[in-house]
Amino acid sequence: MPHKLGRTLLKTTERLLNVQKNFLKGPLSLLPSSSVPFIAAPQRPDPQTRGRWKRHVFISPAMNKQPLLSKLDYYTFTPSPTSTRPSTQDMPLVVMLHGCTQNAYSFAQGSQMNRVAQANGFVVVYPQQSKRYQMNSCWRWFLPDERRGLAEADTIMEIIDTTISMYRLDPEKVFIAGLSAGAAMASLVAMRHPERFCALAMHSGPILGKAHSLATGLEIMRAEELEETEELLEHLSEYEPQHFNLPTMIIHGEQDNVVNSSNAQQLTSQFLHLNDMPIETEPSISHRYAQTSREYTHKSYKYKRQTVVELVEVKHLDHAWSGGDDSLAYNSRKGPNSSKLVWNFFKRCARQYDIRKIEQEPLPDID
Repeated sequence: MPHKLGRTLLKTTERLLNVQKNFLKGPLSLLPSSSVPFIAAPQRPDPQTRGRWKRHVFISPAMNKQPLLSKLDYYTFTPSPTSTRPSTQDMPLVVMLHGCTQNAYSFAQGSQMNRVAQANGFVVVYPQQSKRYQMNSCWRWFLPDERRGLAEADTIMEIIDTTISMYRLDPEKVFIAGLSAGAAMASLVAMRHPERFCALAMHSGPILGKAHSLATGLEIMRAEELEETEELLEHLSEYEPQHFNLPTMIIHGEQDNVVNSSNAQQLTSQFLHLNDMPIETEPSISHRYAQTSREYTHKSYKYKRQTVVELVEVKHLDHAWSGGDDSLAYNSRKGPNSSKLVWNFFKRCARQYDIRKIEQEPLPDID
């Protein structure tokens, strides 16, 4: 009897180990076969001779009121001073969240966002997921509970606050963007703290609210069929507030075989709803770089001439950052330069924010 019980326990343990192995390799099995996980990263991403690239370590305070990750690396890029920008004081902040198997170095080098920051005068922060929390360096957007996904989102928010204080940045000009799992986490951070962000950009990301496990996360990523409107909006029911002002740009490759492009149109509907606009709103549409490798369609959804949601559908792009450094996985020269596109969108949103702020200020008293 003891021998029989021992054999049963051994077989059960082997089965559980196999399940765990398949569970953990699930996301990697969806990656394009032509892509390889990032292995070696440059010590410093471009630009090589301008600006400052610096590593930091976030350590959770001992007496913190909410669950946070105990420790997380993050990197900052600050542009070189110029005669018109002698310091980082009052500069905007762009938060960049990498995808699975990437890290801060590879995402910065691949996206080339630091070059845009140097040219335009803003600071970039790159939180970096640790393999101690997820072996493929994926942000755990698909596990939105207090110990995992939400803890990561709130830790990123703490890193943002630390960065604003460290470089004396403008707290009203904070933007967040991400690729793939990073896009999903960017939306989760923004949904938990919508009042803290001026705008959001999601590149190759999944719809909001449906995932509560790795299995449902993979299901969303693979889904080709569009969900019914009522069901799609029901996924947002757990978020508070239900409506807010958060302009959002969505970029997606039409050839994406990791996160199906059906997610892009559904994200557009979700963010129209969250920004208190009818999901039937008709966009203004422009087609750019027709019959070239850069071809894309740009749809802009506006309210009173102000941008609310923009959807960029890149015709020849797979699961990659459009216009990036294609010597690295998950970056492609196909399509527009996403980093420039995202920053130009953020700039427009910042101007809109300033206009709204002026309009909401009370008129001065006239005696």
